[in-house]
Amino acid sequence: MKRSDINPMPQYFDRYINLVEDIELDQAFLKSVQQINSLDIHLFSQLKDKRYLPDKWTVNDIIQHIIDIERILCAGVLRFVRNSTISLYKSFDASDYSKIGINWKHPINVLAMGFNIIGHQIHHINFIKEKYYPLILRE
Repeated sequence: MKRSDINPMPQYFDRYINLVEDIELDQAFLKSVQQINSLDIHLFSQLKDKRYLPDKWTVNDIIQHIIDIERILCAGVLRFVRNSTISLYKSFDASDYSKIGINWKHPINVLAMGFNIIGHQIHHINFIKEKYYPLILRE
């Protein structure tokens, strides 16, 4: 879907959304990666601690902000409905499930991450039932 398919355009976020070309979302993501990859890393390393005015962010602060907001927005997408995670996992093939990465210092594959997501929920729901429900039941 394209940017022009957003209806209604959300207030506040329109200032960012309208900066993106009216192209398919997957193309827009690809272009955003290309934009980052085309940045002059040498120049960025020279600018890393510089501020254009006192009390303004450094380039490093801005890059970290971009990363943090992306994580927050992705977490928001996942909070809207668990179906987004299910759809993500349905898009994987067998080779995707076996890919391994490091998560909090530990190697884990994509399949195990899926079960970890579910198990993490079970763990915390059980904890709430065991530790918090009794607080209400005592009243």
